[in-house]
Amino acid sequence: MDTLLENRDDFISVVIHWDDALSFDDGDEVIGAFANGSPSAAFNRVKFDFAYSVGFTTDGWSVALDHNYGSIVPFDIAIDNIFDPETRTIKVDLAVTSNAVISGDYRVNCYIVQKEFSDPDNPLYFQANYFNLVEGSPFEGTGDFIRDYKFKNVTRAMLGGAWGSTGVIPNTTENNMVYKKQYEYTLEENYNFENFKIVGVVQNFEEDVTKRKIYNATEQNVKLQEEEPVIPQDTMSTDTMAVDPNTGIDFITEEKTMDIFPNPASDLMKINAPFENYENVNIELFDLTGKSYSRLTFDYLEENTFEVKIPADLHPGLYFIKMDDGNEIAEGKVYILQK
Repeated sequence: MDTLLENRDDFISVVIHWDDALSFDDGDEVIGAFANGSPSAAFNRVKFDFAYSVGFTTDGWSVALDHNYGSIVPFDIAIDNIFDPETRTIKVDLAVTSNAVISGDYRVNCYIVQKEFSDPDNPLYFQANYFNLVEGSPFEGTGDFIRDYKFKNVTRAMLGGAWGSTGVIPNTTENNMVYKKQYEYTLEENYNFENFKIVGVVQNFEEDVTKRKIYNATEQNVKLQEEEPVIPQDTMSTDTMAVDPNTGIDFITEEKTMDIFPNPASDLMKINAPFENYENVNIELFDLTGKSYSRLTFDYLEENTFEVKIPADLHPGLYFIKMDDGNEIAEGKVYILQK
């Protein structure tokens, strides 16, 4: 995984251990729902057609990394934190902004992640090596157990439990509404705060575990003192929760807005592109989960307003449109009617 992610800045890696000295109850519950073999990985907790379950072994990882997760998502997320060295407490502010009116069981969570951990003299942390006899593996010939293995991105706690905090995001969201949550976590005395990071996620919950997708995520190193707050403090909730894992989504922070008409639409829609240049324009249509349904490329547009045919197989509902020419990006929303 380290090799696959070496040149990728659009994924956040967290590791959840199961049934060993680095495991914990909430992590065991997540692993029990998703893992299929060892080692297993899940990507945004998306169930891929080629995989038996949400989590799958190394053969499919490169395919998942190249998957188009979509750049338009129903939620944006931001986090900010501060560490108090006297009390050893990390306080985390998390804010989720909805990009549409949608309904479902949406939850937030906050992972406490240790960047690196090793304890060479402790047998509890000797890493079982299943690749000792696998030709070409970087672990070939290193023994059945690796005594000085360096564990990376180890999830130490899930502050919202295994499946996230409820009651933060309502069952039906409002467009452009900000939903907030505060968490607290006490760091053990023997841990250096600089070796920890916070990962915030916004996720879906359904009884069917193959539909418990992560919509968006962000990460931040634990900070000793506030510099420039990521989230304005006067917007944060006072609700707290004590302790008891670009994801593959890279979301856009600066964009232009396009005009779409008619809206709602059924067969055709006209789009007004707010660009200065009309060459090599790409247009992509996404649903609320970020799944891409249509992508068009125009070498040249004679006018800034043009007509697009709506795919016949789309279900009625809200969709996002992204347009870019390599230099500028514009986004819009359209409601597709029953044909």
